[in-house]
Amino acid sequence: MTQPTSHQQTGAPVNDSPAAQPLAVEAVSGQPSGSLRRCLASGETRPKAEMLRFVVAPDGQVVVDIKGRLPGRGLWLTPTPEAFAQARAKRGFERAARAKVRVADTLEQIVVQGLEQAVLEQLGMLRRAGRLVLGFEKAKAALQSGKAKQAWSSRDASASSLAKFLPSQQTRAALGLRHEVLPFDSQVLGAHLGRAQTNFLALSSQADPRRLHELLRFLESLQPLVKPARPMTDRGEQGLEADSSHHSVSPRP
Repeated sequence: MTQPTSHQQTGAPVNDSPAAQPLAVEAVSGQPSGSLRRCLASGETRPKAEMLRFVVAPDGQVVVDIKGRLPGRGLWLTPTPEAFAQARAKRGFERAARAKVRVADTLEQIVVQGLEQAVLEQLGMLRRAGRLVLGFEKAKAALQSGKAKQAWSSRDASASSLAKFLPSQQTRAALGLRHEVLPFDSQVLGAHLGRAQTNFLALSSQADPRRLHELLRFLESLQPLVKPARPMTDRGEQGLEADSSHHSVSPRP
């Protein structure tokens, strides 16, 4: 897709009324320019890190900017299905851009796919940096030794295997351990991390997980738009992961 430029190149103004103008403002009046943004659907202000940024391409297409690097005026939206629906119903993107824009019918799915890809890229970077421990036994050992404070599991990991993998809730609380279920199947995780499949992961205590947590919060907010997975039966996931370590594939770039 052609790189977007300023919204001024996208078309004639649609609504220049005072009521519409505040939605297009990147920084909220009276606040530091980098702290808050106004949602184009609800008009509410939130920290920048809690919102999704969009820009308008030269052809008038609304494009999500997950990495926050695309040029052009930012259009900010709270990452919830309700906010997307409200933005469509009220022509929020046009009002914020003050120009005629095109919003894809599949924009919500495009956003979810982009967020999922960004999470996988972050996990891959951590893996290549030696900050991510994969597999049931190794990840469990990292948690028990205190070398890892963050654990993840695939969304198709069985409840019985997860119970064996994680310390008790009381122990997790005492050690400050955190666990989350990733929105990916074990085979998808494995394909991006150099294994046939991966059900369990642990993050080194030396790694900074803030960007990853931010992306995962967005996906959690958009959960109704994410296709559910069918849980695996407990047929020896630990053994399957051990086998996959001997048949690893090269990580995707």
